[in-house]
This record gives sequence, structure tokens and C-alpha cells, in this order.
Amino acid sequence: MSHVVREPRGRTTQGVGGQRGAGAVQRPLQVREDAERGRPREDGQGAQTGTSHPPRLCAAAGVNTGWVTETTRPTAETTGPTAETPRPVAVVTGASSGIGAATARALAAQGFEVVCVARRVDRIEALAAQIDGRAVRGDVTSATDVASLVEQVGGRCDLLVNNAGVYPSGFLLDIDAAEWDRIMDLNVRVPFLLTQLVAKQIIAAGRGGAVVNISSGAAHRMRRSVVPYCLSKTALDRLTKGYALELAQFGIRVNAVEPGFAAGSTSSPLTDEHVRQTLAGIPLGRASGPEDAAAAVLFLCSPAASYITGTSVAVDGGNSIGSLAVHQAKKTPL
Repeated sequence: MSHVVREPRGRTTQGVGGQRGAGAVQRPLQVREDAERGRPREDGQGAQTGTSHPPRLCAAAGVNTGWVTETTRPTAETTGPTAETPRPVAVVTGASSGIGAATARALAAQGFEVVCVARRVDRIEALAAQIDGRAVRGDVTSATDVASLVEQVGGRCDLLVNNAGVYPSGFLLDIDAAEWDRIMDLNVRVPFLLTQLVAKQIIAAGRGGAVVNISSGAAHRMRRSVVPYCLSKTALDRLTKGYALELAQFGIRVNAVEPGFAAGSTSSPLTDEHVRQTLAGIPLGRASGPEDAAAAVLFLCSPAASYITGTSVAVDGGNSIGSLAVHQAKKTPL
């Protein structure tokens, strides 16, 4: 069964498991140089191929791991539909709603061509149309769909955001092996496989790049009734550090974002009392929104974070710091 892929400006092709249609836009994959002007060009976050000003905040000598460089800074000659330098490409999984959708919008606002990946094709098609991106319907737990997705990107991936995940509730004595496998598959195996395949593309293209995993504070603190989830996020934290260690030599940075407490969803409902108690313990006094995590993703893939890899950024309003409880009669300062 073929799926739908939406190219920028309404062009459509086949999706995961299908072939590109005749109307697909063929974008340049390699760095090209303007011979008349002698000005070097760069492909997204790629390595430079000429004498020019170095990229801002380069993470390693000769490797551009940010998205803004002196040679790609827009000018009157390089902006618009005829510009030779293509937009950097970001792949965002779980982009149909929440953090994934917010991240896709934020990246598009910064000039990325965003490939929105999810199973809800109606939602990602609508999102892709809004942000001039691409929509790919696919099941990231399927090795075949994942391989086909990476193949479709065609070597043009500068940023991968592993956002797809699951947050089920259940005591260890109640869940079965199939549920355990489902949690570990989506929360650990999928980021492992996607990062591996995308990293190989980036390395083959000779460019730097970035990977951001959406993790959780549960990676550091166990919670009753969601122990498998906590374990999966602990594994993702270690996977983030492991990939950071092994991919650094190729100019690929790997980090994680730990979003703060949200009020739950239809798939992971929370009681009103639980929400009230949790909010009361957050130092900054509010729940987390999708845009909070998206802002952290933007930072981690920006030139400002070019010397940061293997770390996890807690975006939780201070919830992971400690308790707000005051064990004395005077409850507030001043």
C-alpha cells in the first residue's frame, strides 16, 4: 500500500514504500560553486568547499554544525526561489501533534525544510502545507518503513528529531511481555535505528549534522506504574551519550531534550488531583507546553550550541531540581 508524501508548494509523490512521482522537486545534493562570482556554496550544514569566512561557532575544525554560515547568509542575490543553496532538511518523527508539530513549525520558521513523519496522514499533510514542508506517512516501528523514509530523504538530512514515543501506564505485575516490547521498541529501538541510518547518510555526504532525542525526566527518577517507560528513557539517555561519543568525529552532535510536566493526553490521561499536585510542586508554577520543548530543540541544533553534545536539557520549569516543601512555620521569604 502506498502512502502520501507532500513536497513543498503542493507537489506530491508516493510515500514510504512507494516511488517518487514525476512532479517531485529534485534538489541539489552536493555543494556547488558560483564560478562567475567565485563564491563558495554550502549544502545545509555541510563542510565548506572553498575559501570563505568560517561558519559561526564551528563545533570542529572544517565542519559546519550550525545552520547559519557566512556563505549561506541570505543576500539579495541568494534569496528567493532561484537561490542555489537549498534549505537544510530536518526530519521530525511523531509530527502529527504536540511537541512534534510545534518543533516542525519552529524549525520551518528558521528556514528548514521539514519532513513531517507520522501515521496520521491527514494531520501531517495539513501541517506540511502550512510550513512548506513534506509529509511522510509511515510506521517508525517498521524497519521497512524506516529504511524507505531515510532513502526518500536522499542524503539531504541535516537534523533528526526523534520525537515519536509512547507513555503507557501499568504496574510491573500487570503488564505483559507484548506491552513491554512495544514500549522499548518505540522509545529505544526506533531512535537507535533512525539515528544510525541518518548518520550514515550525513557521513557519506561529508557534512556535519545534529540529532535531538525527546527524552524525559523519568530517565533519572523512577515512577510507580510507569516503570517500563522510565527504563526506556534511561536507555535513551545512555543511547544519546553513546551516539554523541561515536559520531563526534564526523561532526554530528547528539543531544536530548527532557520536556516538563504536561496535563496528559487521550492516550495517557491523568487525574485532576494528580495534575493539581504536580503543578503545585513546579518552581515556575505552570505546566509545560509543546513550544517549550521546541525552543530547546532549536537551540541544540543551532550554531549557539555547536560545542554541546551528549547532554540532556531539562525544560521542566525547575521540576527536577527538588521539592518546594517548606518544613517550618514561615513559608515564604521576605
